[in-house]
Amino acid sequence: KKLLPPERIALLDSLGFIWDPFTEQWEEAFAALSEFRKREGHCLVRQNLKFNGINLGSWVGAQRAKRHKLSSAQAKRLESIGFTWDPLTGQWEEAFSALKEFRKREGHCLVKQKFKVNGISLGSWVSRLRVRKNLLKPEQVKRLNTIGFSWDPLAEQWEKAFKVLQIYHSKEGHCIVPNDLELNGQKIGAWCRNQRHQSRSKLTADQVRRLKSFGFSWDPRAEQWEKTFEVLRKFRRLEGHCRVAQGRIFDGLDLGTWVSSQRAKKNQLTPEQKRRLDSLGFIWKAA
Repeated sequence: KKLLPPERIALLDSLGFIWDPFTEQWEEAFAALSEFRKREGHCLVRQNLKFNGINLGSWVGAQRAKRHKLSSAQAKRLESIGFTWDPLTGQWEEAFSALKEFRKREGHCLVKQKFKVNGISLGSWVSRLRVRKNLLKPEQVKRLNTIGFSWDPLAEQWEKAFKVLQIYHSKEGHCIVPNDLELNGQKIGAWCRNQRHQSRSKLTADQVRRLKSFGFSWDPRAEQWEKTFEVLRKFRRLEGHCRVAQGRIFDGLDLGTWVSSQRAKKNQLTPEQKRRLDSLGFIWKAA
């Protein structure tokens, strides 16, 4: 250019000649990034994103890689629109924005493991946050807490169900919950069954103590048997025998049906249960 006479430079300028194609391309990409930020509210561009005909994701990555080659003016202009130089921080911010949108839409932060949105593996990211909580910056932890992030979803779900069980206990006076009962949107019957069988070995000592504190039933069938046996004992004391008529209601229980069922499933009773029934003069064969 320095060797060209002024009139030739003027002629080239009149055609819109590009004297510095790299600067021109940079300006074009920067304008696209500015437009992207205006529309999306951030500069967190995915690696393979094309925007306004420009491979904007690749260009953003290149700016980070060659930061030391950019002019101070270019670096300042990028920073002025919220550009982040740390790709890991950028990815974190991108995922956090996706989580906020999920929270706004679903009302919680309990993201399923394989859930993806806008190319982000949000479920996996959320799981990593829980595992690596001690490695997060205090500011990141604080921001996650402000949107109600669940650091231990299993424990939180347990607490939610436990509160519903407390409500049931306050109404009914016991914790023998029907298997199919739902209360306050919680399948509390299924949850109780799970505590007795699948989860009991996994419960903490404090959880076991809290369940026991208001009479949680670890074996409701055995407890129901004991309750009905005591009613039969009372019947025996009052009537002098255990010949309870089919369908007889006594002390609020269908004692006649229970007596018939003991006869029918004699082989399924424990030796101790049979011994105790025999001690009352129980009649195994109805007349």
